[in-house]
Amino acid sequence: MKNQGGLLETAGKVILILSMVSLGFFCFGGNVLAEELININTASLEELDTLPGIGASKAQAIIDYRAGQLFVVIEDIQNVSGIGEVTFNKIKDLITVDLLLKIFKQ
Repeated sequence: MKNQGGLLETAGKVILILSMVSLGFFCFGGNVLAEELININTASLEELDTLPGIGASKAQAIIDYRAGQLFVVIEDIQNVSGIGEVTFNKIKDLITVDLLLKIFKQ
């Protein structure tokens, strides 16, 4: 099949972009839509404060931490002072990071 004016190349790019966008909407850990999860890279103090075991001071610590570097995987939240394995286990199914960021960091 002849590639007319780059049509096949353009179609391939569109499919790739749509696939990447789809990754941004779905969490790999289950059938939960990412829009229902709290993105720890962008959430406000008030949003973070709704997570179990995360009060205002830990929410602020998360915001302070991400000012220096973004979270690449949800496990990175354990690098924040005061958030250990117990707290992580309470919130791991409620949080997300920007999945497109993970793709481009590879």
